[in-house]
Amino acid sequence: METEILSEKELAELTGYKARGHQRRWLAERHWHFVESRGGRPLVGRQYAEAPDELKDAMDLAYLTGQRPSDVLSMRKDDMEGIYLLVSQGKTGKRLRIVLEADDLKNSLGLLLERIMRRTREHLSPFFIVNEHGKRMSWPMLRNRWADAREAARVKAELEKKPDLANRIAQFQFRDIRPKAASEINDLSDASVLLGHSKEGITERVYRRVGAIAKPSKG
Repeated sequence: METEILSEKELAELTGYKARGHQRRWLAERHWHFVESRGGRPLVGRQYAEAPDELKDAMDLAYLTGQRPSDVLSMRKDDMEGIYLLVSQGKTGKRLRIVLEADDLKNSLGLLLERIMRRTREHLSPFFIVNEHGKRMSWPMLRNRWADAREAARVKAELEKKPDLANRIAQFQFRDIRPKAASEINDLSDASVLLGHSKEGITERVYRRVGAIAKPSKG
């Protein structure tokens, strides 16, 4: 089955390097979000690779906070209070404090917000997600950028004669980032808190899309 992750060949073509250490450095220098496989290979999403910087920021923020698109677009720099990002969910009214650091070191979210503020420092907007002119990103603006990046990724898959992959890319929505984030948190209660659910059953039924991780009877 074709994957939504760039292949080793595609990653080498993108970065200009075959060595994984150089690939990771290339991605890090450009502030691209990636995770590493067990073998240390950087994993980059196809649609992410086609996204402009402001869309990459929104995708990363949605993934690391697990919040709805409207709440991601509403996040402001003055929502940072000490070691927390304060979130007030528009749909549920729930208030969250998402941790930005541990043991005096910034975590992934803390580093992301630092990156966004550094990239947009010439703009006066208090919002994290802004367009190239420094204007707050609206949902239609985000939706258009998402559609363009998705279409570019789909066309590339079609040209590579990967119709199944192209079809899956065409169906992927920005809101699918939220259940992806939930599915990658091992502790169901932690996922429920982050998503703002009052009951873990909602998280399990609606947002968890992978099986629970179980330990064998003996280590």
